[in-house]
Amino acid sequence: MKAVVATRFGGPEVLEYREVDRPAVSPKQVLIRVAAASVNFADIKAVQYLDTAWEPPEKNGRKR
Repeated sequence: MKAVVATRFGGPEVLEYREVDRPAVSPKQVLIRVAAASVNFADIKAVQYLDTAWEPPEKNGRKR
């Protein structure tokens, strides 16, 4: 599957669109197919190190 990944802090230019492993799904979870997605403004601010709870490398849409 594809994901937007940041491996370091910086501006939007550090975001990389790449292939990643499909997440494991437990019997009580579902995996959905996404036809379109976007990068959230909060994710860009996190990459710029304005979100101290975030550490690279992370994927867009991360859990906290």
